Amino acid sequence: WLPGDSRRVPEGHTRFSWGWVEETEDRDGEIGAREEGKGGQGTEGKDEAKIKKGFLKKEAPPVKEEVGIFLQKAEQLVFSKVLALHEKVCDERTPFAAKYDARGILNTFLQQLDQCAAKEGEGEKYADDIELARTRAEFLLGVNFYDTEEISQGEKLLKEVHPKLKERSAKGSCHEELMDCMNHLGMIWSSRGEMAKAETYLVEAHASHVARQKSEQVSALAEKHFTTNLFLLAQVYQHLGKPDLSAAFCQQTLDRQVIDNACNNDEWMKNATQLSGYYLGQDRKLAAAQCLAAAEVVRARTPGLGEETVGNLHWGWAKIALARLYDAAHALPDPTEEERAARERGVEFHMEGLEGYLPKGLEVGGGVLAGYEAACAEFKTFLSHINEVKKVFPLDGACSEHVMLLQDVSKAYRHLAALSGKPDDVCKMYKRRIDSLEPVALQLNPAAFDAQCKEIWYEVAEAYRDMFDVKVAQVEQGAKKIGQDKLQALADGSIKAYQHYLKCFLPVPNDPETSDKNQPQGLGDARIRRWYLTARFGLARILSKRPGNDLNERRKYLAQALDEYKRIVELGEKMPFQPKDEVNFEQEIEMCREMVSLLPAKIHRLHTLHPGLSGTA
Repeated sequence: WLPGDSRRVPEGHTRFSWGWVEETEDRDGEIGAREEGKGGQGTEGKDEAKIKKGFLKKEAPPVKEEVGIFLQKAEQLVFSKVLALHEKVCDERTPFAAKYDARGILNTFLQQLDQCAAKEGEGEKYADDIELARTRAEFLLGVNFYDTEEISQGEKLLKEVHPKLKERSAKGSCHEELMDCMNHLGMIWSSRGEMAKAETYLVEAHASHVARQKSEQVSALAEKHFTTNLFLLAQVYQHLGKPDLSAAFCQQTLDRQVIDNACNNDEWMKNATQLSGYYLGQDRKLAAAQCLAAAEVVRARTPGLGEETVGNLHWGWAKIALARLYDAAHALPDPTEEERAARERGVEFHMEGLEGYLPKGLEVGGGVLAGYEAACAEFKTFLSHINEVKKVFPLDGACSEHVMLLQDVSKAYRHLAALSGKPDDVCKMYKRRIDSLEPVALQLNPAAFDAQCKEIWYEVAEAYRDMFDVKVAQVEQGAKKIGQDKLQALADGSIKAYQHYLKCFLPVPNDPETSDKNQPQGLGDARIRRWYLTARFGLARILSKRPGNDLNERRKYLAQALDEYKRIVELGEKMPFQPKDEVNFEQEIEMCREMVSLLPAKIHRLHTLHPGLSGTA
């Protein structure tokens, strides 16, 4: 449509929804007679008078041949043609042109079926065949309206034809149409946010197909609709808050897609990797590994995959290794029989070569590692995968992802350190945690990476603190001589990291909405508030233990520790935890009150106390 051209009209949507057909020369007797390419969105150059003349549906050409012959031709001349038009991709300016052509064919065909039913003798003889053809045509018309984004009309037609399709399916026909009809009704209601209604149709479709599979062989088209049904159920159950069911249907969808080779392999691998993450979060390591192993099979036969897809696959394997290290490092309670069965329950992918990618030992007991040597081997597996991930997510190109993988490395060292019985080895692992995280934390802008800075500085502070405690214990036990300067350096490292963390909670400089520049922000959430108070508690503790070069320096740090304990008590009283909160800080606040009462006396008589071998007493 060109502005100012009175001979042309805008190609609107409603105009063609009425099945407008251009007048053509007589084509009596042809099923769904209609000149292809005309009467749809692609029609151009029609004057306004002709459009008005053909606005309403015209009477269909008469059926001159025998009804039986007419119905035999319908499969090829109507249904096959309509399906082909539904699949046709049109110009983006007229995206529904082919579908409007298909609608015209269906409307004409339905009128011709009325003629067939009215024929004396033949109408009664072929009544069932006529009704079957009508049911299929009405179904396709409902899908047509849905595809052209006329959802309400599409829903109306599909709801009307639904019971007819059920009846036909029970007699052995129209199973494919029934599946597709219920899938479309499920999509309509899910798009409206009515997930329970969508579930009703989708579950019915699922049950119908499962029952049909048990009794007879179903067509490839029905299987395709079943795959779509599984996919839709996965989405609906996710919105209904049933993640286990959603994951199960998602896995079945992936399995069927790869069997049918009906998927984009890159996208398929991404979905399998994400599903693996869900199963790992449910402590189902075997199921998680099977998803990744399936992705490895697809990867092996797919050249040219995206770097990010492959990187996330390696990261998935690293996460499984990290989870196994965590289990080995923590004395977890023995699982119940139900929990054990869930951990050992896998998922099924019908593909060859999958077993070759699975780590050993996941089938029994959820893959718990036996001893330090097994943990070291798993740690090497973790590092081999994480090094591949680093290539894909460098700090200067994917900052958030790079920080996350460095945090995973730090966690792996922490878990391995918990399994080592040698203090020097433990300290080396803590030092590697610090060396990997601290330089990155110094480079990050807290304004842009607020959460990452808080997490990293908190973890660096903990690593320095734990390393300090190990060294102090060695000195106090007489196991090793360590200079006070080294202990002071470790304590100072922890203090500075805690201070960096706490600084992240202060308001942005020159913020007009904040009156008190020293008041921490963002502590409304109970979990965040507890995290913040725990950091202050850790800072107070390390300040109280930091060795000094003389009594005055020692008093200075004890006084700073006293101030921190007072701040914790003050904040705890100002923002108390409520019974509804999932966390609390009551025990720690009570300890802080005790320290507030005891520390002044200790500071006053510090000159009478023995500092201990480490100078921390």
